[in-house]
Amino acid sequence: MEEILNQYCKQDNLGLLLLSMATGSGKTYIVLKFIHSNYKEFAKQKRKILFITNLNKNLPIDELKKRFIANGNEEDFEKYVLFIDSNVEPVINNLLKLDHQIPDKFKNKIYLQLKKYIEMLQNEQLPSDFKENIKTDIRKNMALPYLLC
Repeated sequence: MEEILNQYCKQDNLGLLLLSMATGSGKTYIVLKFIHSNYKEFAKQKRKILFITNLNKNLPIDELKKRFIANGNEEDFEKYVLFIDSNVEPVINNLLKLDHQIPDKFKNKIYLQLKKYIEMLQNEQLPSDFKENIKTDIRKNMALPYLLC
């Protein structure tokens, strides 16, 4: 896989590289290593490395930051790494804090279900797989763009 990344990502005219490999094959480890090993070269060429995943656990940002810190490059991490969360996480993290600012006319059935889900996610005793199911339901079935307008 390292060879695939090196051959494909270092070409001049790139497209999208989709890595569909078995769980446990080391994709995350190898991608983190590639990012850390090549970010300076890409920055010199004014190129970007974009890593897009549908699951937060697939890019452990803290582990990547530790690699930069271990090599004395924490400033480079702050300069070159941008982590963009899904639209679900900011809603989950902020809706309850902002609930009092949202006009009642927007607090429809979907909003109230979303709020209920978020309140459930605050319960630390719930199993993580149950919480992931709630987040999946929010992502797939809640009208988040409507709520964020």
